[in-house]
Amino acid sequence: MNEVVVKGGLTPEELEQILELARVCNEHDGIQLKLNVDMLRTRSKEQRNDYLYYEEGRLVGFLALYCFSPVEAELSGMVHPEHRRQGIFSRLLVLAKEELANRKVPKLIFMLSVGSESGKKFLDSLNAEYGFSEYRMKLDFDALPSLPQAGRIELVPATADDAAELARMTCEAFHLDEAFSRRITEEQLGDPGHRALFAVADGSRIGKLGILRIDELAMIIGFCVRPGLQGQGYGREILIRTLHELIRQGSTLIELEVAVENLGALGLYEACGFRRVTAYDYYHILIGT
Repeated sequence: MNEVVVKGGLTPEELEQILELARVCNEHDGIQLKLNVDMLRTRSKEQRNDYLYYEEGRLVGFLALYCFSPVEAELSGMVHPEHRRQGIFSRLLVLAKEELANRKVPKLIFMLSVGSESGKKFLDSLNAEYGFSEYRMKLDFDALPSLPQAGRIELVPATADDAAELARMTCEAFHLDEAFSRRITEEQLGDPGHRALFAVADGSRIGKLGILRIDELAMIIGFCVRPGLQGQGYGREILIRTLHELIRQGSTLIELEVAVENLGALGLYEACGFRRVTAYDYYHILIGT
C-alpha cells in the first residue's frame, strides 16, 4: 500500500529513515544531498514542512521545505533509485506547493546537488530558473595555518538569552527577515547538537558562528563578522581559532558552505585550509506555475 505522510515535526524513527534514504541516493548518484539535518531534528510542529512517501511501509520518497523568509521557501528531496519515474516526487511537490500557497509564499527554491541527473531533468520539466550556486568545503587538516601567537579575539559560548543578538547579527550579515532569523536562531539553540559562539574583541562581540555536530561531522554555520569590522583580519583569526579548538576536541571531519560568488569568503576559507568537495545549484519557480 502506498501512503503519503505530511508532518509537522519528525520522530527519531522518521529522521533515521530519511537519513538512510539519503545514504542510498547519495551512493547511487555519486552526490551529497543537502538536507539541513540540523533543521530536520528541530522541526516546529506548527508547520507542515516534511512530506514522506511510503510503499509497503518503506520510505521511498521525501520532500522537505525550509522557510527562511516570508517570501520564499527552499526545497530539498529525493526518491529511492528503484522507485523513480513513477511520479512520486511530483505528487509530493503538488502537496508542498499547496501548503506554500496557503501560507502566501510566492517563490520556491530548489537545492540541486551538482551531478544529480535525475534532479536536473525534473527541474527542466518544471522550467525552473537558475539562481546561484554554492560550494560545500572540507578542511584539509594539513593545510590549516598555525594559531596566531598574539590573538585579538576570544571565543565565548552563547546561551538562549543571547538569541536576540545572534538573530540581529544574522540579519546584518545575510539579509534575512528578522522574525524568521529569530525563530531559526531559537530552534538552533534548542538543538543539543548545535553550539553557538561569539567572537569577542576588546569586550565587544564582533562576530559569531555556529557549530553543528552530526555524527563525526562538525559543520560551521552562520559564520560572520559585523559589517563595519570586515577586512581587518578578524574573520581569519576567528576561523583558525575555531578550527584548532574543534580539532583539540577530537573532530575528524570539518565542513562549511559558501556561495560561489562570495569570492572574499571563498578566499578566506581556502587560505584557512578548506577545499571544495561538491557544489549545489539553486533554481526557483513561482508558486502557481
